[in-house]
Amino acid sequence: MNSVGTTPQAEGSPTKFRVVGIGASAGGLESLEQFFANLPPDPGMAFVVVQHLSPDFRSMMDELLSRHSDMPVLLAEHEVEVQANHVYLLPPRKEMIIQNRRLLLNDKERTHGLTLPIDLFFRSLARDLGPDAVAISFRGAAATDLAAYAISSEPAAMYSWKVRRAPTSMECR
Repeated sequence: MNSVGTTPQAEGSPTKFRVVGIGASAGGLESLEQFFANLPPDPGMAFVVVQHLSPDFRSMMDELLSRHSDMPVLLAEHEVEVQANHVYLLPPRKEMIIQNRRLLLNDKERTHGLTLPIDLFFRSLARDLGPDAVAISFRGAAATDLAAYAISSEPAAMYSWKVRRAPTSMECR
């Protein structure tokens, strides 16, 4: 890698940049705020945040993260093409994948079983972008490692942080 956010083949091509998928548990707001507060305003990558949220929860994530990022923070829309230096959030009651660098949304079926929106997105991210895909998982103490293994068979980078006492004390695995 020659510069932050680009791969050697991506340099000189304005449409080729890394897309960073970020998975977070419902309590991951503080970690997300710290993460975005420490990024430059133009990192040359797109960021897609997927959280495990109750379908009845009214999220204010876009408003809250906007206070900690100079990049536009947007609720993802169906078939929107991701752009570098933007943050996209999974809307409530939706499932999301990425295909041809476009976010595709479906209504989430109301089930009583386990749903894995982070795993679903990470798998599609790895398939779509290969080496230009990065997955970050902010996990709480009770979280499973399912998201960490979602893309292990695909050619993408995976980073997983387990938050211990405070967001400033993170362990990279």
